[in-house]
Amino acid sequence: MTKRVYLLNGNSNESLTRHLAVLAEKHAPEFLIEPDTVAAAPRYIGDPVTVARAAAAILDHAEQRFRQSDCPAPDGVLLACFGDPGLGALRASLDVPVVAMLDASVATAIQLGRRFSILTAGGNWPAQITDILALTGTLNRCSGCAAMRDEALDDDESVWRPALQADLDSIHARYPSDVIIVGGALAAGRAAFLRPPPGVRLVDGFAAALAQLGALMRLS
Repeated sequence: MTKRVYLLNGNSNESLTRHLAVLAEKHAPEFLIEPDTVAAAPRYIGDPVTVARAAAAILDHAEQRFRQSDCPAPDGVLLACFGDPGLGALRASLDVPVVAMLDASVATAIQLGRRFSILTAGGNWPAQITDILALTGTLNRCSGCAAMRDEALDDDESVWRPALQADLDSIHARYPSDVIIVGGALAAGRAAFLRPPPGVRLVDGFAAALAQLGALMRLS
């Protein structure tokens, strides 16, 4: 039976949800992707206040979906937010595997190398991500975390591609590591177009979450 992935965009940006659904269908055609947007969440999650508001809205929205009896229940949940708001509550509430982007990409990175660094979207996120890594016990494996420049998130490839490449080269010079995580839902899919520094592995946060969820669904 085909596994159903509940792709939950934790902010209220529906165009981003559509983009992530296309990526998921491309990279995991063996799964049925059910995209959904948390309309009650902030459009952009970028500070502790919006993280808290999003976490509450995400949990409520997901629980409502799992109470629906008129459509098949999902076999797994992919929370498409790099800061993983509400991840612990979702795992406590739902009886299927729940995977989020930061958690999955860090788990992947520490299996690929000794140390990793993180390139993420949003100037407030490096400090917040550092706090999350400290809580999860993985901060000692992280060389450093830096924010992408605004141009790296532009819709025009001729703008974002050189900007993101420059950011990638910069973070490697600043925080040398074996693995660089390219995080943020807005940057999902872009790591595949970048040239990694010699000997360095790149991990796309969204791709890592999708791959890990697939493995967990098969195991369960």
